[in-house]
Amino acid sequence: MQEKNDGRKDLIPRIKSELSWHENSHREIGYYEVDSYANALDQIRKDTLFLSDNFPDEASQLMQDLIEIQDSVFERSDDSNGTLGGVFVQCVEDLGKIFSKLSVATSEIVEVVYNLFVHNDYGTKDEVISNFKEALKEEGLNLLKEEFM
Repeated sequence: MQEKNDGRKDLIPRIKSELSWHENSHREIGYYEVDSYANALDQIRKDTLFLSDNFPDEASQLMQDLIEIQDSVFERSDDSNGTLGGVFVQCVEDLGKIFSKLSVATSEIVEVVYNLFVHNDYGTKDEVISNFKEALKEEGLNLLKEEFM
């Protein structure tokens, strides 16, 4: 099966580059800058979701990479208005949608969900289980329940 590109694959290196910049940046993001910074991160999220129809594996990894930079972002940002938090909440929801398109072992999905759930210092992953419900299916939900016991 030939993958439809329509320019989407060209987004992958740009997204990786932007994620690397955000991850390695030490710049403080003040209250008056946080909205535009959140918009930049949200554009990365949207571009990654756009990729997911044709390149779900790559989109899954990119979205996980975006979620992983949240600690670095929150530590140097004044998110008292919750804008950044909202972007990362949406990332987790979108990651669940992307995983529902993947053909991966249920145990891999359970591992991702479990790790997101237990590493939730900023409350952005509170809904991870319900966000992944379609991808987990009943089997995954049962395996996840066993992880918590």
